[in-house]
Amino acid sequence: SSDLDATTIGNAASALEALSSKPNIDKAAYKDSRAKNKTGLQHHKEGHDDLAVKNFFAAYKLNPFDPEIADNLGYVLYIVGDYAAAKKAYLAALIHSARRASAWGGLAKVYAVNTIPDKAGNAFALAFQFSKAPKTLRQTLLASYREEQIPTVKSAVGAALAANYSAVVAKALKSAMGNLETVEIP
Repeated sequence: SSDLDATTIGNAASALEALSSKPNIDKAAYKDSRAKNKTGLQHHKEGHDDLAVKNFFAAYKLNPFDPEIADNLGYVLYIVGDYAAAKKAYLAALIHSARRASAWGGLAKVYAVNTIPDKAGNAFALAFQFSKAPKTLRQTLLASYREEQIPTVKSAVGAALAANYSAVVAKALKSAMGNLETVEIP
């Protein structure tokens, strides 16, 4: 049953998080890392992803234990096309926060770029599993699907959306609607 799977996955996430070290960070380094993260977000918002990468990386070097900073670094590295570095950043985020839905979604896209659809599908499933706002995640992925230029990523995002829509349809409606996983998203 999916409840057992959700429990098993939740337990595995808890075990991972318990293993990750959370050392005391110097207060000045912590404050500086958060400031560089904020500057990186501003650069990204302004379309200067090269500067965003530099700020997020500087923030990460100051505080490699902050999953938000690692996730942001992965996100802009993916945007600039450095998929190998993006994968490392997303994994760094997940080591410290195994339930970080945005990092799972980003890692899924990296797997899709590298044409590993089964890992992409699993990572997207984990993004939905850990998302605190699945409806917002669906809307974000739908926008991503419409804008995506890389065919393997577009296909993986579409498959993830179809699988999620299929999973959330009430059992009584499934027989009437058929298998939604085979439906092409417009």
